[in-house]
Amino acid sequence: MGVTTFAINFSIFLAENRLYVGVLEGLKDEPILKHWIKRYAQLPKDWTSYAKAIHLAPTDSFNADWTYRNVLYLPLDDDDTELHWDNEKLEVYLSTPTLMDITLIDLPSGEMKDYTYFSLNYIDELWIIVDDTYQEIVAWKNYIHAIQKKFDLKVRLIFNKEYEFSQTSRLSKTLDLEILCQIPSLHKEVMRNYYENQPLLFSEGVREILFGPYAKLTKYLMGSDFNILTTIDNRKLIPQKENDTYWENFMEKIKRWLKG
Repeated sequence: MGVTTFAINFSIFLAENRLYVGVLEGLKDEPILKHWIKRYAQLPKDWTSYAKAIHLAPTDSFNADWTYRNVLYLPLDDDDTELHWDNEKLEVYLSTPTLMDITLIDLPSGEMKDYTYFSLNYIDELWIIVDDTYQEIVAWKNYIHAIQKKFDLKVRLIFNKEYEFSQTSRLSKTLDLEILCQIPSLHKEVMRNYYENQPLLFSEGVREILFGPYAKLTKYLMGSDFNILTTIDNRKLIPQKENDTYWENFMEKIKRWLKG
């Protein structure tokens, strides 16, 4: 499970728990989030990427709303990296989604380019997805801690593809970074999901595996007293009809904002 797969599926879990969630794709050479969401939902009519929208003249109208399963997705279009990006535009791009309860930013992996580095000024925490490639990950320790110090940034780990032989505590201690949760290996499920038209969370048997780690992450974000509404066995929400109107009104405000 890569960064984009994690962002899509965890955001849906958060939205199921009545949180207002957005997924913003950070600048990258090869945008992919749009193509993932197109597997599940039709591209909205007259859709304009949020990246293009902030480059338009104030009088231009646009529709950047792409909501799927109550998550607001703000993917890049294929040519958005060719737009004229400066620090001011990047600041607008990264700051506006603070309207949401939680915005997950899908940043590119590996050594950061200047625009990714600049993006760290506008995030609260940096989550790094790690696995059993122990030596390769440890080699990044100084780089990670330099970023943490420069931006006074919380950096946390999510251990992905955990096996019975995985040494998560050892990795956490060596890197001197907290591991928020461990996600068991879902290699077969992930590979099979490439041929499916629904997110991994809805594949047979997957929710039962992801429920524990996702619930733990949700309580980390929202506090230990937060009530997890999603159930492990039936994918349904505990009824909360009194919140329905509030949810609908909020999403209408977001949609009006995204339509310029």
